[in-house]
Order: sequence, then structure tokens, then C-alpha cells
Amino acid sequence: MQGYRDFGSRIGTGGQLSQSILNARLQREKKALMEEALQEEVAKDPYVSKNQFGQYECKLCMSVHSTIADFTVHRELRKHKVNIARFEKMKAGNTIDNGPLYVRPKPQRTVPSIGQPSYWVTRQRDLQNRPSIKVEVHYPEILDGIVPRRRAISWFEQKVEVPDSNWQFIAFAAQPYDTIAIKVPNWELDDSRTYEHWYPDKKMFVVQLQYAAVLEREVV
Repeated sequence: MQGYRDFGSRIGTGGQLSQSILNARLQREKKALMEEALQEEVAKDPYVSKNQFGQYECKLCMSVHSTIADFTVHRELRKHKVNIARFEKMKAGNTIDNGPLYVRPKPQRTVPSIGQPSYWVTRQRDLQNRPSIKVEVHYPEILDGIVPRRRAISWFEQKVEVPDSNWQFIAFAAQPYDTIAIKVPNWELDDSRTYEHWYPDKKMFVVQLQYAAVLEREVV
């Protein structure tokens, strides 16, 4: 019929959006707002960091989460809350708690150890005055087929020092050598420029930790 149009629409425009389309749009907007709120909340959490793969790592529990929603669920678990309470207690009392912890079991050694590898730590700054740390570990007697690994050690796993959120330990492992750990500042990393590489011909494992911000203090 000439001149007919849907109720609520204007001349020269399409018909009124269906309720299902409106609901879908509202759901997307609501989800985006919730994710933004979660990002702001997690950014203030001192126990989480984002790795080079975009995953969220819990420094207390040494767990890895693929999405921010997964990490939010993890924060509500008893395991995480117990570790927070234990860390706060240790920090307040300035003592190390030797009680049972929620940590991953250590892998069983399958070959005898031949001692610690040689390593070198180089402190650098780039053209933008951003600090970096380069670690080179030499494994001349590494077993065939073995590639060295590195990982961050949670505050509770190490029993050498009182936990301090300003520092972390990076462990390096490769059979038949003992695992070694390097103490480095716990600053935000530039994931795009932080890398590791194994040179099988030189038997050298190289890790470059590039920090994101320009810092006034020196890397010690």
C-alpha cells in the first residue's frame, strides 16, 4: 500500500529493528562493558602478569589462564585465597612459612646431575633508555634431544629469601645439569621484544628480558 511504513521507522530508512537484533546488540555492549571493568580490576591485582602469549599468569599459584574471565574465576578459588593469606602473613611477620603449599610437583630426575652450568648476566639499556637483562647459559654436555627451558618461580617456591613482590626468580633447566635461578626485577616486560633462543651448535641458551618502561633507577 502506498505510503505504508513500519511503526517507529522514518521515511527513507529501513524498518524498525527486530527485538532479537536489539537484544543481541545490548548483550554485546554489556559484555564489552564487563570485559572493560574486568581489565581495570585485574590491572590493579599485584599477583597477576600477562605473558608473551597474551595469557594471564598467577604469580602466587603458578597457574596460567587463557582469558581474563578464567583468571577471574581462579581468584575466587580457595587455593588462590589461601596463598594470598599465607603471603600476607609471611610479609607481616618477616618469616618464611615452610608449611605445605599449592605448587606443582617437581619432575623426577632421570639422569645423574653433573653440576651447575656456566652463565653470564648482562644488564643493558636501549636507545629509549629502557632497561633489559640478557642471560646466557652454557650447556656443553647437554643430553641429545634436550632443549633448555626457563620459567618464573613464584614467591612461595623459593626458600632462599623472604618473598618480595619487587623481585622474581627465573629458573633455567636442562639435563643433566642442576637447575639454576637468576634474581631479576619484577617489572613489566615488553612481550614483543622479550625472547629466548637455543643455539644447539654453541650449546648456548640465550634469554633477553626487555622491560617496557623507562626507569630512573638502575637494574641491580
